[in-house]
Amino acid sequence: MMKAQGFIFPLVLLVLILVSVSSIAIFSEQKIIIDHFQGSSISKTNSQDVQKLEEFSIPDFPQPWSNVVKNTIQLDGLYNLNHLVQTNALNQRIVNEKELKKFGYLLRVCDISPNYAGKILDALTSQSISKFGFTVLDFLAEIGIDRADISNLLGCFRLASPLEKVNLRYANPEHAAALLNMDKETARQVMIKISSNQISNKNELLAFVASKGTKEGLKSEYRNLTVSPNSLHYATYWTFQGETFAYFEHKFDLELGWLLRSRVIVWLPVLVQ
Repeated sequence: MMKAQGFIFPLVLLVLILVSVSSIAIFSEQKIIIDHFQGSSISKTNSQDVQKLEEFSIPDFPQPWSNVVKNTIQLDGLYNLNHLVQTNALNQRIVNEKELKKFGYLLRVCDISPNYAGKILDALTSQSISKFGFTVLDFLAEIGIDRADISNLLGCFRLASPLEKVNLRYANPEHAAALLNMDKETARQVMIKISSNQISNKNELLAFVASKGTKEGLKSEYRNLTVSPNSLHYATYWTFQGETFAYFEHKFDLELGWLLRSRVIVWLPVLVQ
């Protein structure tokens, strides 16, 4: 489950420092890529290793090296920050008040200061940031996060197209209570049924929740939620002797397959097959 995302790898602090001090324009279509190797230059061998890391970072691809560890995280169950805003008839980006209530609950669940809510909302309403190459790492660097809070934020939210729903199959049970707007015990029952495939799709979710009591507008309230065995949004991070040296984020496109959204490489060990 998503609780495993307390991975918060040692790389993160340095990553965000590197992103925030880079001169790459935030909110542009340019994909942010940072390659920072120990040493003066990237050799041909380095380049080949980077290419292999990128290739083998795709989910379900076995990795060929004996001295590094591949760690894969399913991001589908994290709250999509783009659900917090919507565009009105005047083409203005405004806050979705119903989602804002869930967001406030999630901040408490994730032990995140409510002081960040304003920064996050300001950034989201200022301009569309659903562009393909812009990830949550870039977003956190843009709004300015205290180093001590980075891990909680990365384990709580993701940034994806507004069309991409939260897949409850991969959600943390505590997050599910906030997303479903229900008490923790009922949410626990929902998650048990999902994990045992007694609830295997959105219609079965709606039927179960409705059976617990009359609730108006349930379909509308859960419009950004889904239940599916398919995982379409992954992050892979690589570790060497307990230190994280690279992070890759992938999204699945029906026509194109797995696509790289973000690549961050802080340093590169010698890869041994």
